[in-house]
Amino acid sequence: MCVHISGIPPNQCAVCRRELERAPLPTDPIRSMPDGTPVLVLRAGNDTVTALTAEGLRELHEGDLQSEAASWRVASFQAALSEAAAALGFLFTPRYPLTQREQLEDIGAPHCYSCRTVLSYDRHSLGCRQCNYYVCSCGRCLCGVTARNWQGVIFSQLPPLEVTREDRLEFVRAFRFLNAA
Repeated sequence: MCVHISGIPPNQCAVCRRELERAPLPTDPIRSMPDGTPVLVLRAGNDTVTALTAEGLRELHEGDLQSEAASWRVASFQAALSEAAAALGFLFTPRYPLTQREQLEDIGAPHCYSCRTVLSYDRHSLGCRQCNYYVCSCGRCLCGVTARNWQGVIFSQLPPLEVTREDRLEFVRAFRFLNAA
């Protein structure tokens, strides 16, 4: 339960939700399964962990994972897991500004329609391969959204993403971690 307002789930509390979105990865996150399959531990629980594999997000028993901190395989594991996060989360790193608005001095950069985080090329925001717009750190882009843009024009970015926002959030966290090294 939420520690800020008793009785509501943490994913419905704005403060708790922000903490979940920005939570750092556990210590020694790059590990491998007994068969040598690379995994990135995203969230640690009591006995299980939420981990990114080449097949997607999985719940794994922590005792089955081996540390790869001092291994020569870390670089290849990072590359493989980064590709998996990009493909499964529909993510890419923009090489140029994705909106006209952020290039205008008097208007400024766009922001997330949900949490109001400023999104732009200069702030190193990630991009979505499906809608070709920025992906917020909260996991949202414009996929599946119908709204008005800054010029007052109604637009629609259909269809919605094939992944849930919670899973997308994990892919964003993984992609950022793996590409920061």
